Amino acid sequence: KLQVFESESNFTIIIGIGKHNEYLLINTLNSLKSQKIKKLKIFLKAETDEIKIENTIGKKEFKNFELEMFEERKLNNEENGYTVIMSCGDEFNTNIFYIIEKTLNENEDAEIIYFDEDIKSKHEKIEPYFKPEWSPELFLSKDYISNSYIIKNKIIRANIFEKLESTKIWKFELLLKLTEIINKIFHIDTIVISLNKINTEYSNQKKELIQKTLDRRNIDAVVLNSKYDNIFRPTVSLRYSPS
Repeated sequence: KLQVFESESNFTIIIGIGKHNEYLLINTLNSLKSQKIKKLKIFLKAETDEIKIENTIGKKEFKNFELEMFEERKLNNEENGYTVIMSCGDEFNTNIFYIIEKTLNENEDAEIIYFDEDIKSKHEKIEPYFKPEWSPELFLSKDYISNSYIIKNKIIRANIFEKLESTKIWKFELLLKLTEIINKIFHIDTIVISLNKINTEYSNQKKELIQKTLDRRNIDAVVLNSKYDNIFRPTVSLRYSPS
């Protein structure tokens, strides 16, 4: 099946780039290049002002990609297409889009798809992360999805990217807002992608974002820290004292 497989879906890839490392970006692009994807457009979304990627965009080995800096107006949200969110340095496993495409075909109502992951360190894969099934309550305590995920294009509302307040944790903010308008979230319980690293340096920003989300949803709660990095305790306030 893998020998004859070629993805028929229209995929748009948005790669978030923080501190730019051309070597890591090339690894990410090569992992996409190795997949059998018929229609592929790639955007690079800057997470800092110090991004210079002109040399990478001009490389001959990527000349078949539609590769450019991200602008929301350039998104072509065909209803039968999907948008993949990922980070610079992350690499999809070989032939993994066969499993992704098979999952999409078998779960056509899925609006957001996330998957298990591991970390790649010096060509070795370490720390496999087998994720729990979707729980909106758990997600407000622990961001276990936003490293990389897939969105069905038809749920992407106009200007949703422009309305994001976060620059460095925009993937998390986007998920929080999307999960307010959808209810079909599917988990692929297979390691699909290898991360360059797991970012824990934005814990305070995530805590503030969760609090804003609770306020927007009119949930009277306060977000407390736990003794673990990047895990929070949204605590609902009691409106009335027990009698």
